[in-house]
Amino acid sequence: MSEEQVITFNYSLKNTKGEALEKSEEPITIQVGQNQILPAIEEILVKGKPGEKHTTELKAAEAFGEYRKDLIFEIPKDQISDTVKVGDVVGSETQEGQPLKLTVVEIKENALVLDANHPLAGQDLNVDIEIVETQAPVLDA
Repeated sequence: MSEEQVITFNYSLKNTKGEALEKSEEPITIQVGQNQILPAIEEILVKGKPGEKHTTELKAAEAFGEYRKDLIFEIPKDQISDTVKVGDVVGSETQEGQPLKLTVVEIKENALVLDANHPLAGQDLNVDIEIVETQAPVLDA
C-alpha cells in the first residue's frame, strides 16, 4: 500500500492480563502516513489485506510510551475550575498549540497536581486488528 492509501479497520486493546481497555465501536478510517494511529499498528495495516485479522503485542515504548514522572506537575488551583476532582481529565494545549489532556492526580490546598502522561503510558498492550477495507484516497477537487 502506498502513503496515499486509505484503510478502514476495527481494533481492540487489552492489557497483558487480557482485560479490555478500549475498542472501536464502529470501523475507523485512516490515511496512511498521516500520524493518525500508532506507527506499529499502521505498519500492520499497511502489510495486510481486507478480511485479515491480526493480533500483536506492543511494548509500552511502541504503544503510548513509558510512564514519565517528569510529566507530572503542579499548577495553582485557581487556574482550573474549582469543581475538578481527582481522576478528572482537563484540556489544555502544548506550546505548539496541540491539544493536550491532563489528568488530575492530586488536589492540594492551593495547587492541583496534573499528569500529562497518556492514560495507557507504561503499559504493554495486546492489539487485535481486523482490516475491513482498503482504498485509494479521495482527492480534494
